[in-house]
Amino acid sequence: MNKIRILVVEGNEFQIRILENYLNENKNIEIKQITQEYYKKNIIKDLLHNLGVPSNLKGYWYIIKAIELLIIKKEKNLSNIYKEISIQYNTKISNIESSIRYAIEISWNRGDIDLIDKIFGYSIDISRVKPTNTEYITSIVEIIINNDYKVILFDK
Repeated sequence: MNKIRILVVEGNEFQIRILENYLNENKNIEIKQITQEYYKKNIIKDLLHNLGVPSNLKGYWYIIKAIELLIIKKEKNLSNIYKEISIQYNTKISNIESSIRYAIEISWNRGDIDLIDKIFGYSIDISRVKPTNTEYITSIVEIIINNDYKVILFDK
């Protein structure tokens, strides 16, 4: 039997009870409330996977951290974010930049072309040149902040 997990991102206790009562007849559904922070982390990971960035690359984790910091701190300067990441991961800023650049290159060759076009098509020619680190990361931040990308998790 399939199990479907419904994630309630925002909602008070009353709203969750209404949803539970509505779905009470179907025993295969589990309802779980999560925080916005957890949801955004899932969006970032899901989006990067769909963009073709493998999770075994250091650049993948640096991109996630950069996006999180840009959203939380509302920082505009990626150099400041790189400094903070370099302290946290105990590495050089140049290593972070090159790891992210490599992850973007992999993404550009393996990712979902329709999604890449949707996110980056307006700013660059996707058939010719990959985006810079700044273009790539800030475009993803804009997508997440504007809620233009949703993630729904289903266990089957």
